[in-house]
Order: sequence, then C-alpha cells, then structure tokens
Amino acid sequence: MNRYEIVMVAQSDLSKDEVDSLIERSGAIITNMKGLVVKVEKWGTRKLAYRIRKQPRGTYLLIDFAGDSAAVNELERNLKFDDRVLRFQTIKKAEDVSLEEIEKEIAGAKKEEKAPEVKTAAAAQAADKEQTQPAPVQEGTGSVEAAASDTRVEE
Repeated sequence: MNRYEIVMVAQSDLSKDEVDSLIERSGAIITNMKGLVVKVEKWGTRKLAYRIRKQPRGTYLLIDFAGDSAAVNELERNLKFDDRVLRFQTIKKAEDVSLEEIEKEIAGAKKEEKAPEVKTAAAAQAADKEQTQPAPVQEGTGSVEAAASDTRVEE
C-alpha cells in the first residue's frame, strides 16, 4: 500500500451538503478499491489565481489516504467526469506503508481532536487568573539626588 494526498478545487457555489457528498463519494471509491481514508480537510473557499471554467473562486479539499495505484486511477477517472470538481492533483507521500502505522496515525489524530478542547479550557482559566490579579508595581532604585551628583558641569 502507498500513501497519497489528493487536493481538489471544487466549485465555490456548492452547498455544505454537496461538498460532503463529494467527499463521501471519493471516500467510497477509495474504500471500494481496498484503500483507507486517513483524514479529510476542508480548506475553505478562496479566490483562484485565474478563472477555471469561468469560476473566480474555488473550495479547496484535501483527502489523505492509503491504497494502491488502482484506487488512485479510479478516483482520478471519476473526478474527471464530475462537473463539481474544477481541478485536482494527486501526490504520492510514501511507499510501502503498513496498515498498523496508518491505524495508529488515525487513532492519534482522533486523540488530538479531543485534546485541544481541554488545553484551551485550561489556558482560558489561566488567562482569567492572570487578568484578575493586579501586576506588581516596582519602585525605582535610583534617586534624583544621586543622578544630579553624577553630572559634572565644567565652566
């Protein structure tokens, strides 16, 4: 099994349900070809550098998956026929990855999704404590007389 990433630019006027169905369909193609979807990221809608099919904006999607070349060929073949997809690019990240490594990464990603909520709550509590306590005031150590005696006036 090899590790791949595919970045897609879909039409910007698609609803959330249509974007989700596009992702589900791509995932179904991968799993039907004995592949495994590791993660899916929605990067949002952005302005394109140039118009593609008269579209000035596009919705960017990333699918990270493991599979063989047959899965990639089938997925790319289906994306070519899908009018909702403006462009796509597939990148091979690694060769000969094991199923155990991928499952560990998926489990680690799920833990990281849950962990930031706890960290942000703790960080928010620490920030509240800092805001409620006044900052200590430091008094100066020098005096005006000492500063005046150090300056020399030559006539």
